[in-house]
Amino acid sequence: INNTGNNNLLTESTIWIWDGDEYDTFNLGSNYYIAPGQSFFVSADGASNTFSITEAIQSHQTSDTFQKNLTSKSQIILKISDGTLTKKTKINYTDMATVGFDDGYDSSVFAGNSDPFEVYTQLTSESEGENLAIQSLPKQFENIMIPLGINALSRKEIVFSIETLNLPKDVKVFLEDREINTFS
Repeated sequence: INNTGNNNLLTESTIWIWDGDEYDTFNLGSNYYIAPGQSFFVSADGASNTFSITEAIQSHQTSDTFQKNLTSKSQIILKISDGTLTKKTKINYTDMATVGFDDGYDSSVFAGNSDPFEVYTQLTSESEGENLAIQSLPKQFENIMIPLGINALSRKEIVFSIETLNLPKDVKVFLEDREINTFS
């Protein structure tokens, strides 16, 4: 969803699609298709204007397109689980991104429901407290510290897992726990 094609009605160029467990987040950097009839949310400015899905932004696909992801980008997917629920945040690396907020490449956590269990990142620079489901960064892999936030019930065990896709072989990803001064 490109915000410029809809007279800037959207607060950001992001859509949220229910995947059966949570609202999954997609933006211009996601390179995906959704099928006719598949519902999704956008965040609008509150004005009583019309949001249009014009024929120019539609694409005919011959296979099942429900939440089809067509990318081979460099990406980190960080997941947390409390034994019942699993939540994730994505970090993408692209030449189209900066360390600030890039509309269409950075996406907020879905705000349509209040969830006591969530994982998100915040901007590495120029942060105004945005909680991001997708953060896109330039392909400068070394020494970038990405603030991570978690909403969870106290005294509940949380298990972290991480998936890295298409990162250079020499890149290592660490989690720093500043409370107990450890790296994983």
